[in-house]
Amino acid sequence: MDVTIPLVRRRRPLWSLFLPLAGFGLVALIVSQGSSKSQVQVDPQTGFGGYQCVAGGGCLPAGPVRQVSAEWRVPTISAVSPAGSASTWLGAQDPDGGYPFIQLGTLEGTEGVAPPAYAVFWSDTAVKFRPQVLFAVNSGDLVEADMVQEKGGWVLTCRDISTGDGARRTIAYALGTTFDEAEWVQEDPSPVALVASADVPYPQISDVHFSHLVVNGHDPRIDLTDGETLMSSAGNWWVPTPVHSDGFTIAPPTGYPRQYLNDASSAAVALAAYNADLAKWAVLNLSKRTAADRALSDAYASFNARLSNQKWPPAVRGDIRAVVKQNDIIQSDLRVWALSYDDEANPEYPILLNDLNSPADTAARAALGVPPI
Repeated sequence: MDVTIPLVRRRRPLWSLFLPLAGFGLVALIVSQGSSKSQVQVDPQTGFGGYQCVAGGGCLPAGPVRQVSAEWRVPTISAVSPAGSASTWLGAQDPDGGYPFIQLGTLEGTEGVAPPAYAVFWSDTAVKFRPQVLFAVNSGDLVEADMVQEKGGWVLTCRDISTGDGARRTIAYALGTTFDEAEWVQEDPSPVALVASADVPYPQISDVHFSHLVVNGHDPRIDLTDGETLMSSAGNWWVPTPVHSDGFTIAPPTGYPRQYLNDASSAAVALAAYNADLAKWAVLNLSKRTAADRALSDAYASFNARLSNQKWPPAVRGDIRAVVKQNDIIQSDLRVWALSYDDEANPEYPILLNDLNSPADTAARAALGVPPI
């Protein structure tokens, strides 16, 4: 039985390598992505933090998305950071995380031995998500980025306000195609193009602050339900603050939100690995399938143990109990699901799918002021 559970809506991740970029005299993050009919795209359940604005929702009543812009200071990678990569960008895409997709932003990376490198880039599906580097920037520079869809394609403009450098490109991409979601995102990229279950190392980096958010010429009406929490490959969390004065910051959480996210980290990592296993389920033997089920079940058991042995504020205790109950149900689902791997009509599959996508975790995060991953 060959199945893939779409556990969480995902964007296409960048595949980041550190390679010398001729003409810029710096180390740049270059993407190389291919395609294979024999492989299935599986994005990790981590790696993206920020906000989305979907046309037709409360954020943007009228659509489609034809213009997106913002300003931000290029985040700074610590001089003692180990090798890692990140990207800060705005974009437009299909609201279900598929095609079409186009982005404009900055790349931040370090090899851990040379000084960190920073650059402005754009990418879309036509270039197979490879970042197209426009010009170099410095950490701390204030940049403004703007994307406008016109008849000839997307007009991409980025200006480094701190230095006066800039670039403008018209990308003849997805002509006549509707884009229904605007995004402002900090990303921990994925290391491979296909069947990826983990992200590349995330550097020690400063908080990211977006300001002057605009979509279709207006301030978006964004709230927590439009947000997304970034979990790095090392299990560290970055949470977008509420939008205030047309801006927000992505920073590590503190207090009870940090406690909950740390508790959830093992389950999030295990869920990403399980999703990758499901993409190749047909070629896994029984022992590997059993091991995958056991690993995910153990992760939810560990999640519950942490939740049950910690103090929580009265306002969220009911939500925490609901998460514990749901995690028990998922473990039960996995035990039943493991009994009939080869039955394509297995009624336990949609039950497992439904329970893995339960709103209990989302409700607990909302009570704590934390968006979902």
